[in-house]
Amino acid sequence: MQIGAEECTNIVVTVENRELTCRAPGGTGANVTVSLSVNDVPSPNYDIFQYRPPSIDAVSSPRTQGGPVTLTGANFGPEGSSRIGSVRLPNLNPHPHPHRLGFT
Repeated sequence: MQIGAEECTNIVVTVENRELTCRAPGGTGANVTVSLSVNDVPSPNYDIFQYRPPSIDAVSSPRTQGGPVTLTGANFGPEGSSRIGSVRLPNLNPHPHPHRLGFT
């Protein structure tokens, strides 16, 4: 099973021949293609998957002009992303906490 160009992981059949679950790969966007192959026979592709939009719960204030800012929230997209929506974030620093993003 694939979502976009990435393979799902932890695939579990929950209802024989009818339903399965998986861990979706990191990503962003709506109308993302979902595809499945069974015994090397591919299904039609469906543009039905949608990642949740990013949300910001808190913003730290920089202590000095030009100092670091930390956004705390969820659904910031895959690691290494340099944008939140259409806003380009310069000097992006990955934060050790998965729901925080720091930039200067």
